[in-house]
Amino acid sequence: MNGHWRAAWLVSTWEFQRFFKIKEQLWSFAIMLGVGLAVFGGGTLVKRITDRETREGKNRVTLALENAAGLPVAAPEEGRIRFEPADATREELAAKVDAGDITGVLTIHGTDRAELLVAKSPTSWQGELAPILNAARSTAELARNNIAPEAVAAVLAPMPLEVAYTGASKKPASRADKVLAVAMVFFTSFAVFGGLATLFVGITGEKTQRVTELVISAISPQAWIDGKIIGHSLVAFAGVLNTLLSFVVFYTVMALLDLPFPDWIDFRGADPLFLLASGVLALAAFLMWFAFFSAVAATIDDPNTSARNAFLFLPMAPLGVAIGLLGHPDSAAALALSFFPPTAAPVLTLRMALSEVPLWQGALGFALVVATGWALRSLAAKIFTVGMMMHGKEPSWREMWRWAREG
Repeated sequence: MNGHWRAAWLVSTWEFQRFFKIKEQLWSFAIMLGVGLAVFGGGTLVKRITDRETREGKNRVTLALENAAGLPVAAPEEGRIRFEPADATREELAAKVDAGDITGVLTIHGTDRAELLVAKSPTSWQGELAPILNAARSTAELARNNIAPEAVAAVLAPMPLEVAYTGASKKPASRADKVLAVAMVFFTSFAVFGGLATLFVGITGEKTQRVTELVISAISPQAWIDGKIIGHSLVAFAGVLNTLLSFVVFYTVMALLDLPFPDWIDFRGADPLFLLASGVLALAAFLMWFAFFSAVAATIDDPNTSARNAFLFLPMAPLGVAIGLLGHPDSAAALALSFFPPTAAPVLTLRMALSEVPLWQGALGFALVVATGWALRSLAAKIFTVGMMMHGKEPSWREMWRWAREG
């Protein structure tokens, strides 16, 4: 290890130890796990309790049925709604509704009109009543027109479609690959945003404390910037790993408790090569953004008041662009954005999951991201060389461009 990287490693080690606290990581792990279990597990347990109460006759919706049209109205056995004959006058039924003896009165005037009398809003169960009435109306209309229900089902049945592939074609990506692609894109953004707070504090700290002269006399600007990028990248990676670990434990606990897990969160069957390729792209994109924000942070005089903090939202733009191309992975726009460094990683990742990406396109997109990150890393050091010595005034864009050229 030469002197430059030895100095960069010393800086990165210092920055990592400065911001990585094992106690805080453990608390973060516990909080994320607890919130996950409370949201998913708690919701599932509540649903189980309410379903059991419904089976036991609690939480029932009892409707007095006035069916003057004679429609075949029938409530499903597993639902909450139950019908009983309206064996009283309208006033007596209304009094029973007000007293809470029944939930409401359903009056069917014909196949084109029904009326519901209730004491409070039926929003929570009205969605269950609508298909019951629709089914009764459809059955009555079919019988009136002498149409067999089987004939209607045959007409409305979808056309079965079987997809076959030629031997040279790319087989469709598994559901796990598609979920993994979206997860990788989001985790890249999560890692960038998670590390920016410490990166800005770490880079502007020496300037705020007026010790830049000591820094420059002890270490080269490039080694200083490299150390900052490496150290804060490791802090951000630790946060991502902590999140992934909490997810694994959460998944295990849900399985042990026999609680249903969302079907779309299933990475079984994922292609290892796709995982490797998307991971390499995500890492390159992450380091490129960190190099860019290192250059931005080197120009900031006070991170608490600087208008340049708005740059923090820039990583969201490629994410939105990539999501917008989900339905068009082979379009000209998708191809062009695969070679535009800020959008290359998320667009290529989603394209690999949805279509076939030639090897040269993936390699070129990756190379452009790496080259951009390397150039931004050098630019950050050049800007730091002059910008960190300026106090009370942030350099203009013209000044930064001149520093980059002169450097």
